[in-house]
Amino acid sequence: MFSWGLGRTEVPKSKPARGIPEWASIVEEVLDHLNIDQCSVMAHSAGAPYAMAFANKYPERIRGEICLLAPWVAGGEGGEQ
Repeated sequence: MFSWGLGRTEVPKSKPARGIPEWASIVEEVLDHLNIDQCSVMAHSAGAPYAMAFANKYPERIRGEICLLAPWVAGGEGGEQ
């Protein structure tokens, strides 16, 4: 069914690396599997970059506003990295 997973999920040995942008495609894959055309998006903390990646890649699938609760962003005060 799906070719991805986390933890002890059985996945092919040659699985590709998955960064934040790649997870947007996985969300689309799950929505398609569940026959969901549009969805609301809410994310907390470190989930914010993933939510925004999905929203940026598939804006037509977003219903309503995107809700980010205490979004995590990289870097320190004053733009320090």
